[in-house]
Amino acid sequence: LTETTAQWRLTNRTPEYQVEKNPLDGRVVAVRVGHAKLLATPSSGPPTPMKPFALHRPSLTLLSRLCAAVPQSESVLPVGETGTGKTTAIQHLAQLLSRPLTVIDLSNQTASSDLLGGFKPIDARVPGTELQRRFVELFTATFMRRRMRGFWTALGATAITAKELEGSDSPRKRRKLEEETISTNASSEQDWRTFEEDVNTFEAQHILAKSKFVFTFVEGPLIKALRQGHWVLVDEINLASPETLEAVTPLLQSPRSSITLTEQGSLTPIPRHSSFRIFASMNPATDVGKKDLPPNLRSRFTELWVPPPDEDKEALLAIVKQYISHCSLADPAAIMDVAEFYAEVRRLTESRAIADGSNRRPHFSMRTLARALTFTADVTPVFGLRRALWEGCLMAFTMTLDAKSADIVKPLAERWILRGVKNVSSVLSSVPMLPKGLSRDDVVQRGPLPLQNTDDYILTPSVQRKLTDLSRIILTRLFPVLIEGPTSAGKTSAIQYLAQCTGHRFVRINNHEHTDIQEYLGTYVSDPDSGKLVFHDGLLVRALREGHWIVLDELNLAPTDVLESLNRLLDDNRELVIPETQEIVRPHPSFMLFATQNPASLYGGRKVLSRAFRNRPLEVHFTDVPQAELEVILSERCKIHPSRAQRIVAVFEELQKRRQTGRVFETKQGFATLRDLFRWANRAACSSSPNEHFVSAFQHLLQPHLAHLRATSNLIAHVGKAFVALGLVTLELYVPDTPLDPIVSHRCALEFWRGEESRLVSRIEELERRLEGVRARLKGIAMGGSGTADLGREPDLKLHALFNEIHLFLREVLSPEKVWDLGDGLERVGTFLGSVQGFLARLGRGYEALGDVALPVVQAVEL
Repeated sequence: LTETTAQWRLTNRTPEYQVEKNPLDGRVVAVRVGHAKLLATPSSGPPTPMKPFALHRPSLTLLSRLCAAVPQSESVLPVGETGTGKTTAIQHLAQLLSRPLTVIDLSNQTASSDLLGGFKPIDARVPGTELQRRFVELFTATFMRRRMRGFWTALGATAITAKELEGSDSPRKRRKLEEETISTNASSEQDWRTFEEDVNTFEAQHILAKSKFVFTFVEGPLIKALRQGHWVLVDEINLASPETLEAVTPLLQSPRSSITLTEQGSLTPIPRHSSFRIFASMNPATDVGKKDLPPNLRSRFTELWVPPPDEDKEALLAIVKQYISHCSLADPAAIMDVAEFYAEVRRLTESRAIADGSNRRPHFSMRTLARALTFTADVTPVFGLRRALWEGCLMAFTMTLDAKSADIVKPLAERWILRGVKNVSSVLSSVPMLPKGLSRDDVVQRGPLPLQNTDDYILTPSVQRKLTDLSRIILTRLFPVLIEGPTSAGKTSAIQYLAQCTGHRFVRINNHEHTDIQEYLGTYVSDPDSGKLVFHDGLLVRALREGHWIVLDELNLAPTDVLESLNRLLDDNRELVIPETQEIVRPHPSFMLFATQNPASLYGGRKVLSRAFRNRPLEVHFTDVPQAELEVILSERCKIHPSRAQRIVAVFEELQKRRQTGRVFETKQGFATLRDLFRWANRAACSSSPNEHFVSAFQHLLQPHLAHLRATSNLIAHVGKAFVALGLVTLELYVPDTPLDPIVSHRCALEFWRGEESRLVSRIEELERRLEGVRARLKGIAMGGSGTADLGREPDLKLHALFNEIHLFLREVLSPEKVWDLGDGLERVGTFLGSVQGFLARLGRGYEALGDVALPVVQAVEL
């Protein structure tokens, strides 16, 4: 090959793609990609609907490399950034070839028993579910589906729908298929005998013996796939611990290698099925929480780099066409317009011209574009194509940005997405008409609960904008939502309001640094009736099953490895695996997942989430409620006079200014929020004496914060420096008869502080005078003319050491800068006082014989 030909084959060649189908039933028989051809597994069950998958050059290149590795039994490791289609390509290939695919999401909490298996309490649901699945497969493969429809109806089975029972083939094809099914009944007799033996075993263990066995060894998903010849995809492999990865290493040694379950007491390897294949995927180690694989493990994989497909213009057009081609038949130019808009937004992101709400560069990938296009395809029948594209692009690309960046992106959307629209303002402001056959409940799904009264939720302009953003996402009920914003910005209350308006149950999980995955998924507990161990679903699993709206509050306080275990639920697969029971839980149609968090750059203890995790949910940025709207919210919600609400907001603004310019209220316990204002306003609304109760309610409200500061004040005042550490706010709140006018209150506090400062300054001056006397005594002793008895050379040196230590102590410990830093909290105050007490103890031990020289200094320091 010439250099030009080799370069073209590596970078520009598009592999050939051909799918061979059975002319009778339309099932895939083989797939040829490039030079490799793979045969599909014969299947008699109903075909599963294919998910959208764009066949562009990057995806075909990846498929060709996968197809080349599968016949050689190679273990493949695609590596690439999040949203590049690594797992999607493997899932698409497995679905085309009818190969069962077991997906295992790894995290730092994944144990080797989650892969290989272990001794677990007996739960009849696990083997019972497996037997039901096998029965459905055997029954549909043996008997004619159409003739057995009455049997399934009488049985009440929900595993096969009416459409699957009817079949979609023509009568001639259906008759031929039924004849072929009858001719293959004999070959499935052994499968039925094996199934009967397993049913008898289940009956003996769980029905006749009443589950007297407490524990049994349950094989993990990796071992089951190894026996049955399924494909395995180990996702996020570089998140797992080295100990867990060691469980996979034996399978990678050769195409015939296997695993021995020593935990079960077995000494023989598990028989490896010839069709078994193992894949893995990971993000580069440049992201938060990601690490490189050990070299000995990584070298056993065939590693494939997966570049972002949006770098190729033709690939980008193919992706957009795959999602909205059926919607854009009357407007084919929309496909090019969407691609141009996405390319412009990507250029702004790469040049750092736009930023998200946390002032970071936003991460837009093909997953972001796919979310916008999926939304468009779902709501086009209601909104029309261009309006649906507009709403989808706003949802995916602008809600995570700050106000300045959103103002940059919106004109781009108007330029490309609304190109050709004659009256833009009319289209965007019009209320869409529902098509015939659709009701309002079909568009906005009502929950099972009755609608609740929401009169206490005040709808101001900024609140309405936040609700509009959330409603846009909830419309399709497909995407998880991550809301980031400062505390008391209305994140959780907005979700609760929408849940009450639509009749959905609102569930909330408060995360913390010790949150465990069992709080989400569940754990084994003792049954109070039988005393046996049974698995109890966690809050997240129950919400998934029953269709609740769940909020994961303070998400970035939870450990990273706990959050990464939710990856598969947050992406387009929308499924959750319970490792203890090996059950795959798919969400109820009404299920919605929300998460809230504060910015990690502004709040202590919060973690920066990885790009791979943040790219999965749709991110929404909430800002603070404008001060002008706070007065309206307080007045209407708490039923107080607008003048009182105005004074409360004025105090709140003053506290914010003091906190920004000084160290007051900087500690963890010293932070006033909007919740404090609501409590203050509610107390004031219940008072009979306006001014007296107004002030006392505020003092009672901030008592926890002020108690912390007052305790700090008492400790620091022991060494005469309280006026440095506290600032103006604490004494202003505790000055008797403080006026309600903030300006008069500020002046009163200043006068109070001037008096305190004058007294403290006089005492410090007294200390300086005493030190000058000590200095003179030392000088007189050194010259031998002190008028006192001669203490000798040793006391002379002690006096000089005394003076030097006092001078050093005043400079290093009692300096204004050192004492100023004490506002950080009680722990630093305790350290400071320890140094003071240690100094006084050394004076008492070392200079006790100096009498009248040391005593004044000790008294002066003990202010």
